[in-house]
Amino acid sequence: AKQPTYRLNGETVTYEQMKNFVDTADDIDIAKADIQMQNDFTGIGKKAKEKQDAAEAMIELSGDEATIEEVEIQKEANVAERQYQDNMAFAKKHSGLYGLKFTELTEEEIQQKYDTKKEKFSNSLGFIQDDEIVINKNRAKTKVYGDNVGNHELLHGIIKASGAQIEQSTIDN
Repeated sequence: AKQPTYRLNGETVTYEQMKNFVDTADDIDIAKADIQMQNDFTGIGKKAKEKQDAAEAMIELSGDEATIEEVEIQKEANVAERQYQDNMAFAKKHSGLYGLKFTELTEEEIQQKYDTKKEKFSNSLGFIQDDEIVINKNRAKTKVYGDNVGNHELLHGIIKASGAQIEQSTIDN
């Protein structure tokens, strides 16, 4: 049997941490959470789903628009974080095979480290600088197709490492 996995808001947690969250978190935190479990047969997943559904229904029934919006925004952010982490995993794992480091920075960190008067790297989702894949975490989590930026930049690195000479017409086609 496969090992169970537990993720809470994009972060891998232990069974005990997940159980503690499900058992003790308040309704707002339960409603905002992105709860993911695989290969769990303890019943905690069913309990989490029931509590989350009830918490979301209670918030909707309250009619409190500010709370409803707050919960929706935070839940979307938590889901975006998980999707971002999932989509970066492949590039992180394989970048070393091509002599590349994998770095995730905020937009501000990219501005300080890489932006020049000529080029604004902080405006991009990601880029390769020397032997480093740099991902703009802020943009990659919020822009359409941003979740694929790690693999996109890895592909640039693979092509560079292969020594292949690719012409612009190939890219355009």
